Amino acid sequence: MKILEKLIHQNIDGRIIALFGIANILVIGAVIFIVAQLYKLENSVQTLSNDVTETITVLSPIFKDLEFVSSNLVKIGEKSNLTYINLRKTKKLHAKLLKYPHNAQKLDKLLESLGIFNKKALLNIQSVRLLIDDSKRKTDESGGNFRVIEQQLTSLQKISQLEKTIAFIRNNIILALLGIILLGSLSSFGLFILIKKSHEITQQRLKAEFATTEAKLALKAKEAADIANKAKSTFLASMSHELRTPLNAILGFAQIMRRSPTLPQEHQENINIINRSGNHLLSLINDVLDMSKIEAGKITLDEHDFDLHHLLNEVRDLFYLKAESKRLQLQIERDESVSRYIRTDGTKLRQVLINLMGNALKFTEEGGVFVFVDEIPTLTEETTLRFSVRDTGAGIAEGELEKLFEAFAQTATGRASQEGTGLGLPISRQFVQLMGGDIIVQSEIGNGTVFEFSIRAKIVSAAKIVNQHPARQVIALEPNQPRYRILIVDDKRDNRQLLIQLLNPFGFELREASNGQEAIDIFENWQPHLIWMDIQMPVMDGLQATLRLKVLPNGQNVAIIALTASVVKEEQDKILAAGCDDFLRKPFKEADIFELMHKHIGVRYIYEQVKGTEPQQSAQDISIPDALAALPDELLAQMRQAAITLEIESMPSLIEQVRPYNKPLADALLELANNLQYDQLQALIQQAQASTLKGLNVNSPRCNLG
Repeated sequence: MKILEKLIHQNIDGRIIALFGIANILVIGAVIFIVAQLYKLENSVQTLSNDVTETITVLSPIFKDLEFVSSNLVKIGEKSNLTYINLRKTKKLHAKLLKYPHNAQKLDKLLESLGIFNKKALLNIQSVRLLIDDSKRKTDESGGNFRVIEQQLTSLQKISQLEKTIAFIRNNIILALLGIILLGSLSSFGLFILIKKSHEITQQRLKAEFATTEAKLALKAKEAADIANKAKSTFLASMSHELRTPLNAILGFAQIMRRSPTLPQEHQENINIINRSGNHLLSLINDVLDMSKIEAGKITLDEHDFDLHHLLNEVRDLFYLKAESKRLQLQIERDESVSRYIRTDGTKLRQVLINLMGNALKFTEEGGVFVFVDEIPTLTEETTLRFSVRDTGAGIAEGELEKLFEAFAQTATGRASQEGTGLGLPISRQFVQLMGGDIIVQSEIGNGTVFEFSIRAKIVSAAKIVNQHPARQVIALEPNQPRYRILIVDDKRDNRQLLIQLLNPFGFELREASNGQEAIDIFENWQPHLIWMDIQMPVMDGLQATLRLKVLPNGQNVAIIALTASVVKEEQDKILAAGCDDFLRKPFKEADIFELMHKHIGVRYIYEQVKGTEPQQSAQDISIPDALAALPDELLAQMRQAAITLEIESMPSLIEQVRPYNKPLADALLELANNLQYDQLQALIQQAQASTLKGLNVNSPRCNLG
């Protein structure tokens, strides 16, 4: 719109300037024309004046003679005895009159006008008249005409008057020209003001029209954006439900099968493959859903307190085996000033580091990957953390750097590898920007790539860090508890069966419903203690059912926990606003199910006791970390990597390598692995590594954290 408005303004201004120029040209042309005409007229008058002057010069002697005659005639009249006229002078007059045309009658009138009344004078005059008549006759014979004298006299009077007029015009021509120019300028200025005013009115009208049009377009754009965002939200909710729900069944039933003591070893390996593939698929789905949330503006920060040093250790161990398999160095170094306990979104920070380091290792064949962390302290509790991830890989072409952070965009190397979704870097940039920073990249073909990013964080004390112990496996319910009634509401039979098979062995009284209306009917007759409520269902969804249940008698006493595949925060807010007491995102872990039941209805459990689950409580328990510390460094790192990445199929074979060193230790570790207590395995191995400072050699593929 601004470009169009500018063009219109330029067009109007151009027309104003053009009209102003034309007006001035016309005025100047008129002035030049008038001056030329005056000059021409002056020349003509000057020529005529010269001719008349010449005539007057010739007639001047004649007028003198006529004056003499007139004077003598007066004298004749006064004396009354004049008898003759000086013939000599008359002859001279006659001679001069012969040179020019004359008219006797005119002469008579002239003589009469002189006042001659004496009779004698008249007689004498008649004698003179005879002489004049004789001269007339002779003059007529020569072709003269006395009218010329009259015409010349008349012309002389007119020329004299015209000379005065021309002299006046000539004397005042400058003032006239200035007046004309001033008049033209005033006319042009008036025209300019008129056009300018018209331009301003047109401009105001156009601005008003543009403003109205812009407002309409903005409203339409907003409506379109709202529709698009609503469509994205709908798509996000739908895809989240459609993708994560079946994964919930896959991973959930795999966990249940792992609990079976009679499962053959070959089936155990198959279950491990299912778990591994399912978790990999879940990570890809999470990337797509994260990108959808970002585009829909639904992504938010989940800030919490955590140990940054511990997070760096976890990320290092996550990539250790991959670096070792490619014979690459992997170093993570931090400046001594880097704070240990901070508050920010640790989950997103971890994901950013995983994305950047994963790409670096993927596209590096020689050399290594080097991470450095430093801190820019401030006088407040807030600080800025800077991270640098450098690799010695093939590098990225300059033309591809601009598209590097576009969704689904991949470099030539990435396309050749046929790995990844092209979402890791766009998601990483969005996460970093949410945490108050930004990410930049520098690369050169053949010289590797450097990613740098910074985030804002708040420094906290160690006392605020919650010490989370690894989850323990539930083996039974404590005695002397009521028999809890649990209602499972889900339109998918597989999802209902998952919870039934998980909870039924512990003695819970269970019922199931396929929609919200059935849940209400069962509640009125059965009064359950807790309801696991799916959200998206036919007939009546979980939100409507919860709203109606909470207003029924005893409705406030029942605990309703929503099971949702949605990853959108607004959806979670709706769940809580509808009256649900809590929610659990699919796919879930069995430990989360038991924990929420304990939280909301007070169910107490008996946990499986495994040596080393709480290594700080007794010397006997500490023997497992001590025994682990005696293992080879490489084997210990591989086991920790498998525990972090849930490498269920490779962990048993790694534990078997422990048996030659310490059989009781191998049995204890295998029991933990069979019970899927990988968090406990990770904690024990980490404690063993920390106690001996293993895995921190700068020259090894593992990093040096100082």
